[in-house]
Amino acid sequence: MRADKTRDPHGIKWELLGAIAEYCSCRAWRGSEGYVFCGLKSDADYATWLLDHLTTFVQGELANYLIGCLAPKGERRRLIRSYVLGTTCSIANLLDAPKPIPTSSNSRDLIVIRTEAIADKMKKLGIKVRTVHTRRRYVDPDAYDAGIKAGKRANIGRPVAEGATMNRLSGAHVRT
Repeated sequence: MRADKTRDPHGIKWELLGAIAEYCSCRAWRGSEGYVFCGLKSDADYATWLLDHLTTFVQGELANYLIGCLAPKGERRRLIRSYVLGTTCSIANLLDAPKPIPTSSNSRDLIVIRTEAIADKMKKLGIKVRTVHTRRRYVDPDAYDAGIKAGKRANIGRPVAEGATMNRLSGAHVRT
């Protein structure tokens, strides 16, 4: 499933991509037409929705933060980057919180099968994902802390009721 290829000048989607993919049991990468999630259709759909939803949340919180910011123009870029990093880091921590483990006897088998199915599909599509390490940047501690507080208010709940059936893996799902 491809996430919207909307303008993202602050790199919010990139900062959230890995945490959302792991939370939704998917693999993710940046393709030529946007961000791609590979997994069960229901998981990829949820990951795509969550990426768009949380990006909109961070953008709204950033706008609210900047309204009260009286920093000179030269400082704003660093403050924006620091705030976005704080918010996305806080959201990643929410997504990384322990999830309840299913109690059925084959719960571990399902995880292994899902992981293998995703790896097989990516191999079939010829997709190789590599880890990207970013360089460290100086962040403004106050803006970063304000972002951490904002990120704790994020809602990561599903947009539909629980209990939907699981769809089979059909590949990298595309939405344009």
